[in-house]
Formats: sequence, structure tokens, C-alpha cells
Amino acid sequence: AVAIAYSPGGLLINGEILLNDNGGGDRGALLAHYSTEGSLLWHRNLEPELGLMVPLGLGTASDGQIVVAFAHERQVLIDEAEELEYLQQEDGLLKTGLAAFNGSGQLLWAKSIFASDASISVHPDGDIFLGAAAFRTGVQLGNGIALDFPGDGAVSLWARFSKGGEALWAHRPGLLAAAPFSTNHFVLASLDKQLYAAANFNTTLDFGAISFLTMGTSRPILTR
Repeated sequence: AVAIAYSPGGLLINGEILLNDNGGGDRGALLAHYSTEGSLLWHRNLEPELGLMVPLGLGTASDGQIVVAFAHERQVLIDEAEELEYLQQEDGLLKTGLAAFNGSGQLLWAKSIFASDASISVHPDGDIFLGAAAFRTGVQLGNGIALDFPGDGAVSLWARFSKGGEALWAHRPGLLAAAPFSTNHFVLASLDKQLYAAANFNTTLDFGAISFLTMGTSRPILTR
């Protein structure tokens, strides 16, 4: 499977116009699934209602379920029919959409997480691990799980979702200094579901009783 961004006017694959309408958005995305021989099996249009939309992550489970992540500003239509589940009220800021499809291309669920600059990793059993930055005072992740943040700057968050899209846990570090900023996230889940994460940051991060990340002169220092 591949996720491709496109600009207004459409996208040609094998001489066929697969996309020619992305609403009032600046660009949309195509999720395309190919056979091992390179034949296009199916595709799904992901079209912004308004503004920017860019795919940023893709992962598959062992049963063929496909999860695509994308940055978007406003509501997104999937094949001009399905919409994302919004967990918070629209605020016009950049968000992270997650959409899951089965191996035949049927949409299973789709939701918007009010955080940006995201990365995902899909475990073979279908669990989804997310790293992102919150530019808001609070982020709802569903299933009764929410995180609060200070009013200024951006703070990293990490979360895990089930194969069905339910939030299982979420975490953010404490802050030991003002004016936080965190970006350029990357996450990778191992087979035993240990989460490895990377991000830029400009202040000391407090991970509680486990460890601190402090700023060094040449590199961050992890203390336990």
C-alpha cells in the first residue's frame, strides 16, 4: 500500500485519472493498494473539506489491515462519503487523522487527533503507536483518555490505540522549564510492544520516577 499527496487537478496512474476533486483544499491524498506483481487492486480518495492535507504515515497489520495517518486542517472526506470522527470541536489548527481499512479497502474507522507533527508505528497485531506534538491546552484521545498541557508552546505526547481505534493509554512528559517546543517525531514499536521514540525538544523533560531528559552542551543526556 502507498499513500500519495496530490494537488488540485488530479493524479494520473497508468494514464487513468484517479482523483479530480479535493473540495476546497490545497491538496488531498490517495491511498492505493497494489498486488505483489504491481497491479492496482483498489484506491481510496482522502479529500480535505478545506485547507492542507498531507499523508505522513502508513502501516499494516499481519491480517492485512492498513492504517494511514495524515496531517489536515479541516474535515476530511473519504471517497466523498465517510468523515473523520472528531474528538474535539474544530479549531482550524493542524491535526492528525487516522484511518483504518481492511485488506479489501473497506473503511473500518477514521478519527482525528488534535495534535500535529505526528508519527505512527503499527504492530503486527494491529495496535497503533503514535507520537505527536500538542499545540493546545488539552488533547482528547477517546475512551475516556485525555491529556492536559500548558498554554504556550508545544509538548510531545505518546499514545497507543487498539486495532479498533480505541485509545489504550497516553503519556506526556512533565516540564521543568518554560516555553516548551517539541517537533520532528518518530516512533517505532518492537514486536514485544516496547515503544522507541525520538523528537526534538528545547527544554528539560520530566518522565517521572523513571528518568529525566536534560539539555546538554552537545547532546541530550538521559539520567535514571
